[in-house]
Amino acid sequence: MKNFFLKAIFLAFAAAFALPGSGEAGGLNGRARAVEVELQGEIAAPQVYIIRRAVKEASGADALIVNMDTPGGELESALKIMEILSGAKMRTICYVNPNAVSAGAYIALSCDEIWFSPRGVMGAAEAVAADGGDISASMKRKVESFLAAKTKALSGGGKNRALAQRAMSEPDFELEIDGKVLKKKGELLSLTADEAVKMYGAEPLIANGIADSPAQIMREIFGADAGFQIDKMKLSAFEKIAKYIVAASAVLTGIGMFLLFLEFKTAGFGIMGILGAALMLVVFFGSNIAGFAGYEAAALFAAGLVFALLEIFLFTGTFMKRFIITFLLSIFILNFSFSETLYVGDKLR
Repeated sequence: MKNFFLKAIFLAFAAAFALPGSGEAGGLNGRARAVEVELQGEIAAPQVYIIRRAVKEASGADALIVNMDTPGGELESALKIMEILSGAKMRTICYVNPNAVSAGAYIALSCDEIWFSPRGVMGAAEAVAADGGDISASMKRKVESFLAAKTKALSGGGKNRALAQRAMSEPDFELEIDGKVLKKKGELLSLTADEAVKMYGAEPLIANGIADSPAQIMREIFGADAGFQIDKMKLSAFEKIAKYIVAASAVLTGIGMFLLFLEFKTAGFGIMGILGAALMLVVFFGSNIAGFAGYEAAALFAAGLVFALLEIFLFTGTFMKRFIITFLLSIFILNFSFSETLYVGDKLR
């Protein structure tokens, strides 16, 4: 028993210290540096933690590139991301690749610059209820007024950008610039890349340019002959798990409620009740696990320690030993495949 306890602790330590950590790449030699982060899928709590960590990773960098592909999501999470990006000390660039729809459009507008991929589309940012249905007229006016003021305050953009934001969110607003009607009443504005970069007066409608990649954006901003470095931030294990939980929250909630219902129909409190309650806890608190990104190694060690203590005080036998070893190895493999460090991008990327 003592030997097994020592082996379990050693395995936990070894796995913990073997996990790759994240950090900034050095050796810039005066080159411009940017950190690229992907903002993909539905906007929810995990994306808030991802963007917050990206801003920290980009501390001291020349730019933060938000590589966006989202159909929209939670208003509260979108507002938090807008606040984080507007408060960043470096240049913030949204790369619409290819979709910045609904809440994604608001986030894009809060960045210093907006660049489109050739097939990028942005717009349709009307406020709707959580289930996708319509909200009351009075509430809609309040939300639209608040978002318009918030976007204008955070974006610092020009007149055209403010007008485009209204056209994307207010169906009753007619967008007319330089005598040309870009959106009629009763519609929501959605823009392709070519439409977004079109000049009206002395400024483009909303976009600074069209680029095939983040590397091309860097070349356009800092010069074709200038060297640069792009560090792409990879999601940690906790961040990926949180995204999966949010994506599967409806299914997990349904299964959890079904198990709890079955438990209430039977005498006592057994395994179905435990599993049902566990699933509900995962749904309610799982999305916030992204905030613990970077602590995967500590969590792995804690798991190894807990299971080793369980073996000492509660369980005996070779089955439990094998289970613990298998569990620890599985956790290690999971973390190793999910935890990816920053890498240095080259000029040809």
